[in-house]
Amino acid sequence: MFNKSIFLSAMLWASFALGGEEGEPASSSSFLTMLGSSYIESLRNLPENTIVKSFYWTGGGKVVEKVAIPLNGQNPHYKPIGWDAYSEKVATHTLDGIRITGNWLASGNLETVIMFHGNGMNADDYEPWATWFNWQGFNALALTIQGYPGSEGTSENLPMASALLVEAAFRFAMHEKNIPLEKIAVYGLSLGGAYATYAGRYLGVPVILQNTLTTIGDMPQNIISNYFPSIVGRAIARSNLDYQPPMPELESLGIFAARGSVPLNSYNNIENLKNTNSPVMILFGEKDWLMGREKRAQELYKARYGKTAEIDQNLFVKISDGDHCDVFLGNIKAEAQVREFLQAQLR
Repeated sequence: MFNKSIFLSAMLWASFALGGEEGEPASSSSFLTMLGSSYIESLRNLPENTIVKSFYWTGGGKVVEKVAIPLNGQNPHYKPIGWDAYSEKVATHTLDGIRITGNWLASGNLETVIMFHGNGMNADDYEPWATWFNWQGFNALALTIQGYPGSEGTSENLPMASALLVEAAFRFAMHEKNIPLEKIAVYGLSLGGAYATYAGRYLGVPVILQNTLTTIGDMPQNIISNYFPSIVGRAIARSNLDYQPPMPELESLGIFAARGSVPLNSYNNIENLKNTNSPVMILFGEKDWLMGREKRAQELYKARYGKTAEIDQNLFVKISDGDHCDVFLGNIKAEAQVREFLQAQLR
């Protein structure tokens, strides 16, 4: 029996899998779009909650797991590489007992940048960022997200896994390295942006976002443009994220002890940014089709600073001709803006 929801999920996952985080849109995307266009059109007028429930009960929302959990999968033989002779390989545990590895590069100062990596990456890949931050006088910390090479566990329950990863990173910096909370900022690239906005929302730290998503539900529309109605994208994301198990009982609440609970991460950058007063800087590649180019970057900015806010070019930085994998490193103007932002917020 033909199942429309599963067909749509297969179509979307094929688009993501063939394109990938590191590549360009798959050549078959137009073909897949054509196949699903009549079905997508039939969903435009349905209530979002109806679509959410449909995708959930048919397994259609599982496409989110395919987008947001490791592209490279677990590698039991992977050994963390580390950064350079002056960095420290570190390990800690999330509050639910998952072993997390990463790297720490000390500067001799208190000011610290915690970096959250993108899909298809892990903490070892952040050496260029760590070195640059270190040259500017900042400590640099990156932990590998659960389920990526070097760390145990899985990221399938994104609201819980991402919350516990952020908690582990801050607990390590504050308790193991004695860094005060007010001396910490976060940098999130691509998938890592959802970890960074969570830290901004619940810990009040300055946030730098680069080439990151607005919501998972927007990504299909980013890839296949206006053929894909936003209501369907939101429903697909919600059918996965809204039905995830709650945070389990934890023996320790770590840095959230005074709060009395560890809040789940909505994994929605728009929602997180609307609920923070933290200073936020947005960097984006002019040709980053995967994350929706300047249109989506502006949505992130407006979520934090208000729909009518005039855009401050010191906080909204375009990398000319940059694609998803082009970052601020090597761009003299962008480097200066990142440095000035961090110095203003942490010193």
